[in-house]
Amino acid sequence: GNSNLKKITIIVLAILLILAGAVLYISYSAADSLVHSPHEKPQDVPENYGYTIYENVSFPAGDDPNLILKAWYFPPSPEKNGETIIYVHGFQAERSWLLSQARFMIDEGYGALMLDLRNSGESDGDTTYFSEKEWHDVEGAVNYLSTRPEVNGNMLGIMGRSMGGGVVIRAQAELQIFNFVIAQSTCTNIPDLVNDVVPLSTRLPSFRFLPLIVFFAKQDTGIDVNAVNSVEQLQRFNNTPILIMHGTQDDWI
Repeated sequence: GNSNLKKITIIVLAILLILAGAVLYISYSAADSLVHSPHEKPQDVPENYGYTIYENVSFPAGDDPNLILKAWYFPPSPEKNGETIIYVHGFQAERSWLLSQARFMIDEGYGALMLDLRNSGESDGDTTYFSEKEWHDVEGAVNYLSTRPEVNGNMLGIMGRSMGGGVVIRAQAELQIFNFVIAQSTCTNIPDLVNDVVPLSTRLPSFRFLPLIVFFAKQDTGIDVNAVNSVEQLQRFNNTPILIMHGTQDDWI
């Protein structure tokens, strides 16, 4: 009887160990794929909208002179007095993601700077920080625009979509330089987002995996994704006009 009990105990322990190992491996893989996603190739080009007057430009991120970011720059029309808008794409995307929307303002004569965030598109970097460091990419964009004599540094706006919305909210909270902020399809905070996205992307229950994914992401990036909170950053705005756009059919955010 005792030997049978020992066998059953060993089998149960082995199963539990295998399950625990699987949970750890799945959580680590999920965190790794979120933090080190492959760079997307451009899905669209300005020429598709009839634009020929623009430049491929590059500049360093605000926090790292060796991290070079790539962007498209559309100069403002003379009658716009240098008014220019920065456009910030979302997670696992690239600068052309917002072309179909930016064209409305470009066609009105506003300047545009459409950048690839770090670890995205043609920009440097192999790690995504979920806006905790990406706001420095916006800082780099602002620094670049300050070198363009036709841009009015006092007349800047910014728009971001999805994770880019979190980036632009954080950027304004830190820099206090933009005359308006547009955040589209943006999450309230990262834990809420992961909580919703884990079951959708992995078909796994988030309550088991969320703490581990957050843990492994922190080990990998050095940032606490629990601290990434757009609602808190909005409290730091000094009466900056903000337009928040979303749709009721967004299952992800």
